[in-house]
Amino acid sequence: MDLDQLKEQLKNKLEMDHTGRSSEDISLLLQKKTTSTLEKLKRNLWYETVLGIVFTLVFAIIAFTTKYQSIKIYFAVFAILFSFVMAFMVYLLNKTILLNTADQSIKNNLQSYVLFLDEFIKRYFQLTIALIPISGLFAGYLGYNEKTPIPFLDHYLGFEQLGIGVIVVITLLYFGPLSIGIYYFTKWYLHKVYGKYVLELKKCIADLQDN
Repeated sequence: MDLDQLKEQLKNKLEMDHTGRSSEDISLLLQKKTTSTLEKLKRNLWYETVLGIVFTLVFAIIAFTTKYQSIKIYFAVFAILFSFVMAFMVYLLNKTILLNTADQSIKNNLQSYVLFLDEFIKRYFQLTIALIPISGLFAGYLGYNEKTPIPFLDHYLGFEQLGIGVIVVITLLYFGPLSIGIYYFTKWYLHKVYGKYVLELKKCIADLQDN
C-alpha cells in the first residue's frame, strides 16, 4: 500500500467517523490524530538528536586524541558545528513536546509549528548539500598542509606520487557522483523522517479549521 492509498483510506475513515458525531467528538478525534502524528515526529527527533550527540562526542574524542594537526582541526571544527546543530535539535524537540501537551491550544499553535518545521527541513537540506564541497575542500586543504606525514593515508591514497593537478581532478571526479547520491538520499530521508508528517499535520490543520 502506497502513501496515497493510505491517505485516501484515512480520509474515508475520517469522513465515516464524522457521521452521527457531535462537533466536540469530531474535534477530539482530530486532536487524537494530530497527537499521534506528533508522537511519531517526536520519536524521529529523539533518534536524530541522540545520534547527533554521539557523533559530536566521537568527533571531539578524535580531535583531542589524534597527534595529527590536520585531523585535529578537521574534527574539532565539525564537533563545534554539530554542537550548534544539536542545540537546535534539542530546541525543536522541546517545542514538539510542549505542543504535544498543549491540547487546549493545539489548533492555534499547530500552524506556526508546521511553518517552523518546513523552514527547518529546508535549512537541513541546504546545510547537508553545502557541507559536501566544504568538507571536501577543507579536508584537502588541511591534508595538503599537514606537516606530519600520515602513513596510512599516504599509502592508501598514494598522494606522495601524484601532482596537485591530478589530485584536484581525482577529488572532483570523486565528489561529483557523491554529491548527486547524497542530494537524492537527503531528499528521500527528510521526507521519510519529517516531510510525510508535515503533510499529515497540514491535513490535520485543514480538518480542524473545517470543523
